[in-house]
Amino acid sequence: MNNEDVDRLEEALRSVVEAAIAEDLTPVECEYAVLWWEPYSDSGSTGRTELRKATDYRSVGRMLSAHPTMERLRTVANDIREIKWPEFVLDPTAEDLCDCYFCTIGSVAMDESALRWVAEKYVTEVQAEDFVYVTVFQVVNFSAAEAFQLDDNIEFRPIADADIEHFGFEPLPVRQSPRLNKRDWICTVCQSYRADDISAPHRSRDIWDVLIGSLGLSSGGDAWFSLLCEGPKSPFLSGTHYGSRHRMRSSPRGNAITLDQEGISRYKDTFARIRAICDHKTRSLFPSFRRFRAAAGREVMDDKLTDLVIALESLLVPDGRKGEIRYKFGMRGGALLPERLGVPRERRKLMQSLYDARSGVVHGSKGSSRPEVTRLVNRATDSFRIIFEQLSQSPSSLEKSIAELDDAMVKGGEAWLSSLDATGDSR
Repeated sequence: MNNEDVDRLEEALRSVVEAAIAEDLTPVECEYAVLWWEPYSDSGSTGRTELRKATDYRSVGRMLSAHPTMERLRTVANDIREIKWPEFVLDPTAEDLCDCYFCTIGSVAMDESALRWVAEKYVTEVQAEDFVYVTVFQVVNFSAAEAFQLDDNIEFRPIADADIEHFGFEPLPVRQSPRLNKRDWICTVCQSYRADDISAPHRSRDIWDVLIGSLGLSSGGDAWFSLLCEGPKSPFLSGTHYGSRHRMRSSPRGNAITLDQEGISRYKDTFARIRAICDHKTRSLFPSFRRFRAAAGREVMDDKLTDLVIALESLLVPDGRKGEIRYKFGMRGGALLPERLGVPRERRKLMQSLYDARSGVVHGSKGSSRPEVTRLVNRATDSFRIIFEQLSQSPSSLEKSIAELDDAMVKGGEAWLSSLDATGDSR
């Protein structure tokens, strides 16, 4: 930290505070609404709107916006920055500094320790080589036994009153319906980037598919994520963006997700595995995961089914160029599915029915009824979870794993023949 810069900024901010005191400025008392959904049962909620009042300390900076001391503070603050504020964009840094100072002490008064703290905070954060980028999600149809860390940078926790206050804020008159529900959860993602990395905000979204898709793969349900906000953690860095109500589903189909301790551990393991796959763009596993995520984002059932079967095909038939795709798809998929989905013949038939339904959609033949397509989507989602988990945990490459599976099926035939010989079957 450059102490000379801290001294310069502290002196400029002190001049603004002295000007505010000299002009006897009083911050505005503002009235606003806070909106949320209040649960009254396991499945029902009622909308709540509450009028609240707060002291707007940022209004002090606005009152002094044209004052020479504010212009001086703005100039000094921008000079201290490593990355300068664009000339064609209104620079709110002076107002941000005033807001930070007056909110810290809770009045329009002089506090030397607060002046120093704000100046040090600003210089440290705008001159840092790395900055922290924070993304906050609202998670619906989800609950867990307790708050937990998915890794060192990702946290899940129940929604708190502070979240309702912040994201439920609505200026008067109220024109929106409530968004947050007190039964929802909050997911916070923190990522570090170099300050001069201008593409960082775009790449920060690379983790979204891994985060959301891993939950869909590790559990048998479907939770909905929607962006609340994203941007630098520091209030002195630009780029904060508030999200819409668009929902990103964790799975193509499923009920609400409830994680116990075992489910949390399984989610952590799946997340670490999927992240390694996506970071290294592991051949065949990465495209199949992306197809699974594409299926989750589809609205039409036929499209969901098509993406899911393509995802399964990329797992089960990496040697598709050699032909016999339907046969390999059915045999290999049936061999990897558990007994709860039927005897081997039924499992093979299930896989082939998925392949045939996808072919019917793609080639424009008469499609299945809507209930039948929904049933197939449920089966395809379940089958993909099982098969992806098995193949992604294999120490071998996908191609080698499939070759080993074929060998095991041949050995199974050998064992069957041996059993016939042992019983004296004349065949």
